[in-house]
Amino acid sequence: MLENYETILIPEECAEILRIGMNETYKLLNQQQLIGYKVGKTWRIPKENLINYIKSKIK
Repeated sequence: MLENYETILIPEECAEILRIGMNETYKLLNQQQLIGYKVGKTWRIPKENLINYIKSKIK
């Protein structure tokens, strides 16, 4: 499913994968439901963290 994406994702890619808007993506990041880190002003999200987030919502 995520083979076409790099190991580190940007918020736009996460929003595309989750099929949600950018506001909701930033909300998840700011509330630490989706774990990422900032490089300057830009969020970076390890693909493994996105996978873990998805798995946590399936249970």
